Amino acid sequence: VNFLFYVYTIVYGIFDKIIHSLDPNAYKSKTFPNWFMTLVSVYGLGFQLLVLSIMLPFGLIEYVIPFFIYFSIFIPVLIITRRKLF
Repeated sequence: VNFLFYVYTIVYGIFDKIIHSLDPNAYKSKTFPNWFMTLVSVYGLGFQLLVLSIMLPFGLIEYVIPFFIYFSIFIPVLIITRRKLF
């Protein structure tokens, strides 16, 4: 369990630091509307595991990495939206 937590911390800790460097003032926003939080939640671990659990049984393993690369392109859109609206 400790090893898995260490791996999780490395992978998602780096991701969190990148997002924080792109939008360092995000934590200052008081509240976000539900629609925005729903959009942000699709980038969480649970949704990523759901996508993997759907793709792998259908034999789509070669599309997993490209999917997440293209899926990550929309992160700057969320950051820009947060900066403009909140």
